[in-house]
Amino acid sequence: MVIHAIILQNENSEVAERIAEHYQFNYPINEKCFLVHTDDISEKVADTVGFGGEHKIENAFGAVFKLNGAYSGFASSGLWEWLTMEKPQ
Repeated sequence: MVIHAIILQNENSEVAERIAEHYQFNYPINEKCFLVHTDDISEKVADTVGFGGEHKIENAFGAVFKLNGAYSGFASSGLWEWLTMEKPQ
């Protein structure tokens, strides 16, 4: 599994609900930024959360980035714990 960052241009509760519904291992950084663990490719994640595809959510705009595992910064301990916790395969 890899980590994807989902970045919304505007808050959208419907997108947030889709993330929670479809990605068991998700971490909301704030109302416009989420991390998810998945085997899906970025395009599939974008379609799943409503940015495009058959189930596009009206006025849902954003981007999905596959993270490469190199990250640094200062954040809550919850974020760092989530990033390092074991996820089932």
